[in-house]
Amino acid sequence: MCGVAGYHLKAGLATESRRIRDALTVMDHRGPDDEGITFIDLNGGTATDFLTERSAAGVRLCRQLRNNAAPKHDVCFGHRRFSIIDLSPAGHQPLWTVDGNVCVAVNGEVYNFVEIRRELEDMGFRFASHSDSEVLAVAYQAWGPACFAKLNGFWALCLFDAKRKQVLLARDRVGKAPLYVFEGDEGFFWASEINALRKMLSSHHFGVNLQAVVDFVEWQKRDLYGTTFFEGIRSLPSATFALLKHDGSLAEHRYWDLPSERLRTTDITTKQAACELRNRLEEATRLRLRADVPVAMQLSGGLDSSAVLALAAANSPRVSAFTVSFPGTEYDEEPYARAVVQRYFEKIDYTVVEPPDDEFLTYADEFVALMGEPFHSPNQFTANRIWRKIADRGFKVNLYGTGGDEVLAGYPRHHFFPFIRHQIRARQLSTALRELLLMTVRSGGILPKELLVGIGRTIPGAEWIYDRLFRSTPGHFEPFIIPDGLRPHPGPSASLEVRMRELMTDLLMNYWLRIDNQNSMSIPLELRSPFLDYRVVEFGFNLPLDYLIRDGWMKWLLRDAMDNELPAVVTWRKRKMGFPFPLRHWLGRHRERILAMVNPIDCPFLDSTRLETGWEFLAKRNPGRLWCLVSLALWWKRCIQGESLTA
Repeated sequence: MCGVAGYHLKAGLATESRRIRDALTVMDHRGPDDEGITFIDLNGGTATDFLTERSAAGVRLCRQLRNNAAPKHDVCFGHRRFSIIDLSPAGHQPLWTVDGNVCVAVNGEVYNFVEIRRELEDMGFRFASHSDSEVLAVAYQAWGPACFAKLNGFWALCLFDAKRKQVLLARDRVGKAPLYVFEGDEGFFWASEINALRKMLSSHHFGVNLQAVVDFVEWQKRDLYGTTFFEGIRSLPSATFALLKHDGSLAEHRYWDLPSERLRTTDITTKQAACELRNRLEEATRLRLRADVPVAMQLSGGLDSSAVLALAAANSPRVSAFTVSFPGTEYDEEPYARAVVQRYFEKIDYTVVEPPDDEFLTYADEFVALMGEPFHSPNQFTANRIWRKIADRGFKVNLYGTGGDEVLAGYPRHHFFPFIRHQIRARQLSTALRELLLMTVRSGGILPKELLVGIGRTIPGAEWIYDRLFRSTPGHFEPFIIPDGLRPHPGPSASLEVRMRELMTDLLMNYWLRIDNQNSMSIPLELRSPFLDYRVVEFGFNLPLDYLIRDGWMKWLLRDAMDNELPAVVTWRKRKMGFPFPLRHWLGRHRERILAMVNPIDCPFLDSTRLETGWEFLAKRNPGRLWCLVSLALWWKRCIQGESLTA
């Protein structure tokens, strides 16, 4: 993983480098190993590579960039490097193919670069490095944009095709690598981070995207449909390559999508499906262990990360696993993680991290500025602490289990009641009743809160359950002021099939990937998830829905596939916790300190008095919503008002 930035001017030629250098400076943390800049004059047919004072020693065939002067250009590529594959100076970027016809700046990894390189060498292509980025560039030479269908990995890139005098931008299938874009009167601009894009366009005023504010408070998520909290800045869609025209406009082309149809139960048995799922997940894990630097494993104690650890242990001589713990609380998953470690104790080095309760507040000013947008939970800082601990031990890559819930229907509140509705519509009333009863048993005899939320948000006519029990706040306590004429986007579809596609793309996965990337690359640490291997994703979205939820179990097929690999206390664990955080307790304990940090604040969406008077009510009734209001306030004061968060 690295950081990229660049621009394509609509008219006229630039002669300075300040913009790109400012953007790269903002992203220093993403690429501590090297820096490179390439200036291109499309009409003149010239391109010049430059080094800076932050470039790696030993890079050749580049000029030294001094001050802010630059050759005349209308296209610029900038790159900050975090070396994972081919650590030598030969992996410097922007990178040109041997014949000088293609130049790329890439943020990402191509896991199957070894196999693709062999194929390209058999076709007669030559290489000057051992990097996966050069393989990607040569693959474009061989197959054009069709090369993206052959790559397994993640990427956000800018590419210059010298023969066609054409600039191309692209992102991977699920959108793991970010690429934020902005189109203005001057031209088209892009960067791996919003802060870098804003710095590159410091003369432009970016207003607040009011719709994003409303959606965040309502849904406790952001990045819906590729939007951001800043007007005019959006994400280039995933699974898309885009050609920049000479007038600065963009022609987007989608090259991949989720499968449109599922297999029937008569097409594949549960035994066949479980075996195929395990095989695909194991191959995905094996590929993601491929690196020229040490690789670690993040273990939560949940099913997904435990499955990845078991498969990593089968494909690596030794695995270093890290777990976060909240001892003495109901949110502590460490005992489950330890059960998995004990199963593979001969191959596992195990570390438990116990973050201090108030550590986020100590670093809030720095962390909120880094994230650049509000975020759904303080556990993002907890993740940052465990990732820093991993990096401090010398690891640069971390495997983790994100994606399993979206691919294999693992969220009770999001998936279970749409599944019941799906069975009722299919006239499988007895099966629907059986699943409902079994889920009740699995959850301890009564429907848990997350399932009641699911009823209120997915069953037509039952919205009052969610509204009355979990959302409604007395008027004199309600701190959020909705801008005139705005309403939140509608929630996910009531159809399970449609909902799964929505959560895998615009409504949830966009956010998980954006927040994790911004968070982990501040260290930096590259995150890899076998569940997001496109072959695993495609298979998951091909499976019959009845194989995903069965006998009251979410992700039933994964449990069945890993039954012999994991202890039963993990495989058939009743309670799902995700990446837990004692939010209600935390908000209650640190109320005064948090309020002192955010006040005074001049935010038109928040009533500070009501935030204070309604604190206890919200903390008890809906702590997630209260935190989102707090996060909005922290972001507004730090990133919009530009004031420090000091208590």
